[in-house]
Order: sequence, then C-alpha cells, then structure tokens
Amino acid sequence: MAHIRRMDQLSGQSGTGWTRTDLADPGSRHGLPMRAERWRLEASISRPLEAAGDETMLYVIAGTGTIRIGDTTYEIEPESVVWLTAGDRISVTAGADGLEILMGTAGPR
Repeated sequence: MAHIRRMDQLSGQSGTGWTRTDLADPGSRHGLPMRAERWRLEASISRPLEAAGDETMLYVIAGTGTIRIGDTTYEIEPESVVWLTAGDRISVTAGADGLEILMGTAGPR
C-alpha cells in the first residue's frame, strides 16, 4: 500500500545550521524496511553522519560541499551519489551555498 505524507506530518531534529527530516522510519507505524532522511546544512556547517544499516546511500539534492570518509575527502555537488558500508563514519561539510542531501539506509541497525 502506498504511503503519502506531507512535510507537516514528518518528524525530525534541528540544530545550529542544520535540519534533519525523517522521510521514512522503520520504527514508524508504517513499518517500512528502510530509513530515509533529508539533511539541510547551511553554508560551512559540518555534521558527522554514520552508515547505520547494511547499505547507505547519500544523494546530493542541491548545493555543494565535501564528504570525508575515513582519511579521504571528496567534493560533492548536485546529483552526486555516495554508497557507504555498515559502520562507515563520515563527515559532511556544506559549501558556500549550503548543502541538501537525501540519506537512505536499508537493513538492520
């Protein structure tokens, strides 16, 4: 069965310079087998993120920035796709125009 939700029906968190919106959550009443989050970072804001499931994908919706995976830093821009493995610890930093990413995670946490 399809699930359609409006932004005002979604939960999330925010802090100084960043917002996370939960688009899908396996703990929700819908019991979806994945987690999907939209992250918005203001210019120059950095956030650590963790690949919590078996597979995690980041998709850059808008803006530019960098992603640090281990000791390596990569440039990211709109339509960049990054695949991560379970337990990868990363840091994402927004560029001058901010950064908006979709983070999808599937598998056990």
